[in-house]
Amino acid sequence: THVTCICTEPIMNQSEGSELVPVTGEYNTETSDESAVNKQAGNEERVVWDNKAQYILSLVGYAVGVGNVWRFPTLCHKYGGGAFLIPYFIMLLIEGLPLFYLEVSLGHRFHRGSIGTWRQVAPAFTGIGIAMSLSSFVVGCYYIIVMVWSFFYLFNSFHDPLPWMSCDNTTGNTTGMVIVNGSKVNLGDLCRDEGSSKFYWYNDAVQASSDIEHPGKMIWQLALCLLLGWVIVFVFLLKGIKSSGKAVYVTAVFPYVVLIALFFRGVTLEGAGTGLAFLFTPEWSKLYDPVVWLEAAAQIFFSLGVGFGAHITYTSYTDPNKKSDPLKDTVTVAFINCGTSVFASIVIFSILGFKAEQTKVDVKEVAGGPGLAFIAFSEGLGKMPGGPFWSVLFFLMLITLAIDSMFGQVEVPLTDILDELGHKQYITKFRVLLGICVSGLLVGLVFVTQSGYYTFQLFNTYSVSLPLLVTAVCECVAVAWIYGVERFGQDLEVITGKYPKRMWLYLWKYISPVVITLILIGSTIRQGINPINYHIYRDVRCFNGFV
Repeated sequence: THVTCICTEPIMNQSEGSELVPVTGEYNTETSDESAVNKQAGNEERVVWDNKAQYILSLVGYAVGVGNVWRFPTLCHKYGGGAFLIPYFIMLLIEGLPLFYLEVSLGHRFHRGSIGTWRQVAPAFTGIGIAMSLSSFVVGCYYIIVMVWSFFYLFNSFHDPLPWMSCDNTTGNTTGMVIVNGSKVNLGDLCRDEGSSKFYWYNDAVQASSDIEHPGKMIWQLALCLLLGWVIVFVFLLKGIKSSGKAVYVTAVFPYVVLIALFFRGVTLEGAGTGLAFLFTPEWSKLYDPVVWLEAAAQIFFSLGVGFGAHITYTSYTDPNKKSDPLKDTVTVAFINCGTSVFASIVIFSILGFKAEQTKVDVKEVAGGPGLAFIAFSEGLGKMPGGPFWSVLFFLMLITLAIDSMFGQVEVPLTDILDELGHKQYITKFRVLLGICVSGLLVGLVFVTQSGYYTFQLFNTYSVSLPLLVTAVCECVAVAWIYGVERFGQDLEVITGKYPKRMWLYLWKYISPVVITLILIGSTIRQGINPINYHIYRDVRCFNGFV
């Protein structure tokens, strides 16, 4: 079939870089260069989203993850309550939005995966795409463990009373003895002293060993949940965005249904005001602590998902023959994401305030620690009328949040491999996706041993935080200084019909790379002077080894 159209697909000359040249004429939808390249990439023509809603929901689903419900409220609790929102939104404006806008624009500009995109920006910076692909895979290997824990708690939520609400209900050993501070303590007494929800987490769910050097046995329940998680990812991504694009209608929307339901239930509970007051009452002195700014910057990176290549990959599946507005998409997704973080924190702290009221414990004592969702909040849900019902909804919400993010983590290396090697006969989408999922499953087995929770902490804290900052700096340098920020602005003018405001050009060229470099230096110094450590049951241990 032949149609007359305006084509803005880039015409490449590898030695001279790429030029965005509008071409008017006959465009053969069956035999065009675009089609030929796409048929090489994965042996099929590159598909596009069915509609704009699927694209936006996929971006929202990827950006809005368990960190919005788990990590952001923890950071608010730890770094000054409402005061943390100040560095958080400042970092959003000077690093989050510019990088998100940059990556979405690159996806519209080149319509390739992250490796192919950066090769076209500047061949010497192809490593940026490789780094993005590897970072996505590494994060996917341990991020899915949050889904695993959520499956475990979901399956155990179909009990009344909930098993973590009483030491009599826990299946862990509460009759033996354990050494605490040099003294023998009965496990039953320990459970009652520390709280049944905390005891259940360490003794039933993750079955924590003494430290990371004692891996113990593999927890078969978690291993089965890990297998289930990877099977779900494989099934939904096998048909590409045609299936995952439809899945996001449920997985991206369902969390908001649950959060709204929990909000109206939570704010009506006794003690909710105490929790909300703790959340929003600022500790202004925290703003003088550079660690707070580093944590805010890191949260923006992980929350928006910049630096991983998912935005480039998802945007590469948009229709290149339609006018786009990358800035509008950026602002929409970014503020939905950040608004969700704040809204989820209100829900979390209203129920934590209720829990504090019930247990007569200060909210500060209730809300701390990495087990916010699985210890403090799960107990708060259990104390609500109809606790099992709310628990099922909550952990279903965590699962859907994790699934959407996993789609992006796997789609990046999948698209890159197909784009780069899809022309080879033995490279098929089925084989590549199966290889990624099986590899992720095998790596993930280390996280479902008795020391898996400790390994998860090390990966979550140290694995990609610094590489992600390096990648972000290189992104800005490659586009603004090598490819040329003015040239990139002209590309956007062809794509959108208008030249971007000078503010964005200055952010890409000067402000964002300088700020991210300072954050990189600060983070490196912080990790250099502080020993690598992780939390264990009732203690903190230093890790003597390499990460």
